Amino acid sequence: MKQITKAAWQRVLEKACDIANASSADDHVLGEVYKAQMLNLLDELEEEFGLHPEILDTRADYLDDPVVRRALYMRALEIARDRRDQEEVEVILQSLRDLERDIMTDAESGAQK
Repeated sequence: MKQITKAAWQRVLEKACDIANASSADDHVLGEVYKAQMLNLLDELEEEFGLHPEILDTRADYLDDPVVRRALYMRALEIARDRRDQEEVEVILQSLRDLERDIMTDAESGAQK
């Protein structure tokens, strides 16, 4: 498994900015286009560099299904722990906490309707 190059990961950061800018402009159509592009980019990186926790964690960030997201975060966490990458472990744990918070918020909103 090859290490992801800075240049390759820069493409991910740029696409994340595109998604954030579309969201800030309330342009949901463009945001969905950028999300699809992000997922394709992550596919390319995984093909080129192999399975990395950063790729799995980022992919999960841009999916809607909380069950699939949790599964990807857990797989990313397993890989990061196996590699003893404590920094990435912390990032993934925060992603899991954010997901759980979002699930609880959605559940509370649904119960109030």
